[in-house]
Amino acid sequence: MNNSPQSDPSEKFVQPPLSYAREGPALVGVNLAPGEEVRWIWTHYPGGRSVVTGYEIVKPEASESRFDFQNAVKNWLWPKQ
Repeated sequence: MNNSPQSDPSEKFVQPPLSYAREGPALVGVNLAPGEEVRWIWTHYPGGRSVVTGYEIVKPEASESRFDFQNAVKNWLWPKQ
């Protein structure tokens, strides 16, 4: 028995990471087309409680980090003032 709310068999249903909210998750999940990934948006509350409150669907190449290590080290060693 498949309980995922898919309309297209090529889609996959992805659920958000677990949160520890008493009221339950703000999102149940999202349907992703082939070649899509999801970035979960977290909201952090005082007292340490965090819940997933949104999402962004991205293509895999857009989800890869483009962190510029050399530039980060340069800015750390010689900060602009």
